[in-house]
Amino acid sequence: SADPEYYRRFLPPVSLIWGEADQITPIEQAEALQALFPNASLTRLPGVGHLPPLEATDETAAAIHGGIPPISGW
Repeated sequence: SADPEYYRRFLPPVSLIWGEADQITPIEQAEALQALFPNASLTRLPGVGHLPPLEATDETAAAIHGGIPPISGW
């Protein structure tokens, strides 16, 4: 994996969408990633596993639509 400092220097917004029931990549890893990126948001999908776009299509689409702020200056 990359040096954590790399993530801390990554300034564009990051939107993480994670299934709380993911047993392949647990929610704790999402929380750790969110803590590394300075401009990260985390949408937690209760009862959803490793494949949010297939398991919770509407919720995933809403998170994508609402979780990506306009980018200015990039």
